[in-house]
Amino acid sequence: MLYAIPSALVSILLLALMGVGIVLGHRLGKTRAQACTEAWREHVNSIQSAVLALLALLLAFTFSLALQRFDDRSQAVVDEANAIGTALLRADLLPAQLRDEARSVIGRYLDARVQESALRLPDTESRRQANAAAAQAQAALWSVGVRAAQDGSASMASFLFVQAVNELIDSFGRRNAALERHVPELVTTLLFALLLLAGATLGYTAGVAAHRPSMLTYVLVCVMAVLVFVVLDLDRPRRGIIQVSHGALVELQSTLQQDLRRAGPAAR
Repeated sequence: MLYAIPSALVSILLLALMGVGIVLGHRLGKTRAQACTEAWREHVNSIQSAVLALLALLLAFTFSLALQRFDDRSQAVVDEANAIGTALLRADLLPAQLRDEARSVIGRYLDARVQESALRLPDTESRRQANAAAAQAQAALWSVGVRAAQDGSASMASFLFVQAVNELIDSFGRRNAALERHVPELVTTLLFALLLLAGATLGYTAGVAAHRPSMLTYVLVCVMAVLVFVVLDLDRPRRGIIQVSHGALVELQSTLQQDLRRAGPAAR
């Protein structure tokens, strides 16, 4: 549910709610200011410290989860590019007719994967079509591997090519799985609840101490909102500012297209 909402909108809404929490907490604290003893104020300050410590711990944990998933997605792109490149190199070991067919199919597969990488979150139909084209190319590559193995004239070459195609298919699944792994919504919901509690606690502590929340309080709240934005943006690979680089796939695509142009129409 949260994944469908833009990260900036979530952060701004959270910032506004924390501001409301500070105001309401301050008003509630002011009603208790006259009756509060020094021991009670110390108790409230200790609770505020505990809430902020828990918030810092949860923020660090959530940021670590989001960053780890971002790194996994980046590594998955590199692994897939390496798998496609290996299949392309091993296609050169096949007999001429199968070699040209395999290189052509790999080119179509690479085009589909690069196209899917550039699609944004709302482009579900285009993504489905790109994944369908990639699946068809995988089937065609496997067919080339089967025919090469049945030929028998180059058994070791066909074995190496089939092995590369198998790794290519596996890397497809790993990368798609990495794109779908996010910080659990229960964790983010708990983070949001703790942020709101922290805002209310900051306001209440200021009210009990009979002074308005300082400018530093609002600066702290803004920093928290920015951190939440970064966490959410890291966790959303198909939208936002922080994006996984697909340079390895694009570079491989460019290299293959140049090779196919040099080979001429027969290679297509």
